[in-house]
Amino acid sequence: MLEDRLTTAQLVAEYIDESMERALDELGKTAQLIDIDGTGDDFSSSITGLEETYSRLSVFTHGIYIVGQEGNIVWAKSDTPGVMGAGISVNPDIKQMLTDKTSSISGLTSARILLFF
Repeated sequence: MLEDRLTTAQLVAEYIDESMERALDELGKTAQLIDIDGTGDDFSSSITGLEETYSRLSVFTHGIYIVGQEGNIVWAKSDTPGVMGAGISVNPDIKQMLTDKTSSISGLTSARILLFF
């Protein structure tokens, strides 16, 4: 019985790893389509496509944020009010993402934790 549980846990873990890898790949593709040039572009169509893909992967978001080069939120799809322009580069994960110029999925993080003004 213990072996069955370990096998099931391993299969579930592999599925989650594969799903998250695909989700990060899709996030990277979406990020490549978006050119953050400070002109106030509307990224809704790109984000809608990302959300549709995530839905098919059974990945659900509670907010999507586009962070500019200085670490400020330049676009957000979130239920958290007042996030536009918030400087969040003090968060170590976001600081690393900006340094590496990569896309990132935060994991189980509340939006309120990520907001540093």
